[in-house]
Amino acid sequence: MTKQANGKPSRRPRILVIAHRIDRDGQGMERLHARLAEALSARFEIHVLVGAIDEVTARSVTVHKIPLVERPIPLRFVMFAVFASLRLLVLGKKMDLLHSCGAIVLSRVDLVSVHLCQAAVVHANGGRTMPNSGSLVRRLNTGLLKTLALRLERLAFATQRRTTAAAVSERGLDEVAKFYPASPRVLTENGVDEEAFGFHPARRAEVRRKFALSDDEFVALLVGGDWTLRGVELAIGALADLPTNVKLLIAGRGDRHRMEERSRSLGVSERVVFLGRRNDLADLYQAADVLVQLSAYETFSLVLVEAALSHLALVTTKVGVAEALCGQDDSGGLIIHRSVSDVAAGLNNVRENREQTRQRAEVALHRAKRFTLTHMSGQLEVAYSEILSQS
Repeated sequence: MTKQANGKPSRRPRILVIAHRIDRDGQGMERLHARLAEALSARFEIHVLVGAIDEVTARSVTVHKIPLVERPIPLRFVMFAVFASLRLLVLGKKMDLLHSCGAIVLSRVDLVSVHLCQAAVVHANGGRTMPNSGSLVRRLNTGLLKTLALRLERLAFATQRRTTAAAVSERGLDEVAKFYPASPRVLTENGVDEEAFGFHPARRAEVRRKFALSDDEFVALLVGGDWTLRGVELAIGALADLPTNVKLLIAGRGDRHRMEERSRSLGVSERVVFLGRRNDLADLYQAADVLVQLSAYETFSLVLVEAALSHLALVTTKVGVAEALCGQDDSGGLIIHRSVSDVAAGLNNVRENREQTRQRAEVALHRAKRFTLTHMSGQLEVAYSEILSQS
């Protein structure tokens, strides 16, 4: 509690954080939002408008729940946008600042964290919202979701709204400037809980036993959903050009049936392990020898930073903070093109040049330490203060 000029106590500013899901033990954005809410609650009175939240984080904030279904995802997306907007008609008037963390709503908010610029994704896909591979149902589902997300994003940054875009990376800042030039924008880089990641030799041996990985197996790890965007097919294709002791672990959900068929057709099915959605990424980083990140688009990529902090070798496309970690000279990791031959060559480079790989991992580790939770929350505090001072 702060004090006014007359010495009387005044309440802390009320911040409403809007997010689909908050989970301190979850993946990516879910975990990030939990850490963010906890960090900011020391200075602000944090409320959250959310579909689901873990019990630990819920104790440090005031929770306003939105009823949602899990599937299908497009319906879940629409339900949140509609129900959250209705709640904001009343709830929003009680708040000093409205901050949407990637969950775009129909109502005007003050700040939107741009974890993914939908306009940039569609542009990267040649203007298509629907992927050109996969089952018809999955393609239609993805296409509908992308179309809805793009239209809501355009609504959020409509000229008359003057909503501030909080880009989570320099790349994201450039994309907002390109596709929504009239919107105010600020850089609030994502952060990772450094204490949650690291390299522990004893733990590595334990985790590799857990996943039945032998000492002579070279393990590549790929993390993420939307497998067309993530390049899962490219990674599987590269296995055919690599020694038989190279194994690929895939963490996340996607068109598993099609990828299993692809693996069988190439004769590498026994070397591909589909893990599904995981909340134990720290363990997977310990088990792997290299992170292979083949996305066609990412604004930031928390996975790259987490892997670097875990002292893991990086083979990645030029997305998000890849260049900040790997450097233009590949001093911290290998930046490759999205092709089967480049993936195979990159993994072979890591596998055959162990000392150089170790040195690159050290460089990436040092660079990754810039992206801390303290850095992220500090930038958001500044953004909040500037918006509050104008109201």
